[in-house]
Amino acid sequence: MKILITGGAGFIGSNLVNLLSNLNYEITVVDSLLKQVHGKTQKSFSYRQILGKCKFVKSDINDNTVFKRLLLDSEVLIHLASQTGTGQSMYEKELYEKSNILGTENIYKLLKENSNNIKKIILTSSRSVYGEGEYEYLDGSSYTNSKFKRNKLEFEEDFDFYCHTTNKKLRPIATKETSRLAPKSYYAETKLRQEHIVKKINKELGINCIILRLQNVYGEGQSLINPYTGILSIFSNRILTNSNIEIFEDGQQTRDFVHVSDVVSIIKKIIDDEFKNKLLIYNLGSGSSTKIIDVVETLYKYFRKKKNYIINGKHRKGDIRHNFSDISKIKNDYKFSISVDFKQGINRYIDWVKNQDIVETNYENTLNELSQKGLLK
Repeated sequence: MKILITGGAGFIGSNLVNLLSNLNYEITVVDSLLKQVHGKTQKSFSYRQILGKCKFVKSDINDNTVFKRLLLDSEVLIHLASQTGTGQSMYEKELYEKSNILGTENIYKLLKENSNNIKKIILTSSRSVYGEGEYEYLDGSSYTNSKFKRNKLEFEEDFDFYCHTTNKKLRPIATKETSRLAPKSYYAETKLRQEHIVKKINKELGINCIILRLQNVYGEGQSLINPYTGILSIFSNRILTNSNIEIFEDGQQTRDFVHVSDVVSIIKKIIDDEFKNKLLIYNLGSGSSTKIIDVVETLYKYFRKKKNYIINGKHRKGDIRHNFSDISKIKNDYKFSISVDFKQGINRYIDWVKNQDIVETNYENTLNELSQKGLLK
């Protein structure tokens, strides 16, 4: 089976290549090796991990002098290539549009206009397409309105959500695949546009398409130099360079962390699955939530470093408060279960980080950019 992985030299892609490389697949990776992710020398840990395990082509998916031949000759396309990062997307929209939207649109055009061997497309989308997750009233009754509001207390900001009409407090519940789609960042909008294009490919061309809405993927191989994405990597870099950490809002916001090994395992199952003319959408996460403040505390504890963080009470435009996934659908269809819980995963991640070269990033500059552009208040 011929498999093409776009963005395959990145975090998820390199872990996937490692999983598939000893099996009966012919793997080709196409990746532009962005300096923001792979460094100036472009010889990142994730890139080095795939060497000798696949055919690697350095190219952009919008460059058809190379990409067209690779795509049309493949049987399975795993589309990972994307610009990531909520904050950056809010002021570098052209960059995100070119990579995420136009790159995926190029795939559609090439498949539509040329004979091809593609039988299946797997797109890694994002939980960000939902915007805020689902909520209910504290008594357990459902809350179906899409509007929320926050109350200001006398001395601090109350970042929790309340019903905008009754002023009753709300609490987060798991987000289903049928939940409303309400992107809050431009990154999220581009991921939703990717989904629309993939749906069009399925409807018009009859190609099997699977969309995975990933929660916060973490683990070994995640870029430690990208200041825009990967909360564990950003915090780890700050801790190990003895720099302070700024936590937005009140630190009580939550995320759903899923280890990269569980993500690539389910992708392999989907590659091997046989189905025809289907469009399938799945949430992919752990199904549980973790507070950001608990993540920070855990990292300081495991790195055995003195705590050096502040909770700044600021909100970054485009961020969400809570979102964790209902994974019952993928559990039912693919017998999916978490093999690495957060405690195990963060231990593995930290053991890996300790063996990496840590350099200071321009993280503080990113905060300044956000403030200057009115995106951090």
